[in-house]
Amino acid sequence: MSKFSSNFYGAGIRINAKDGIFGISRLNMQEIWYGHYMKSIRMKPDINPLNLGFK
Repeated sequence: MSKFSSNFYGAGIRINAKDGIFGISRLNMQEIWYGHYMKSIRMKPDINPLNLGFK
């Protein structure tokens, strides 16, 4: 049994639109999510990526 442990929690949302997003016709996908990683050696980073998809 290892004395180290780690956990990852997160949530996100993805928007797809064939006619564009926010009035931009070339922008057809937007994704944003949040993640929190915890490790028993005091490592606790947060992750906040934004992904965009273009036609």
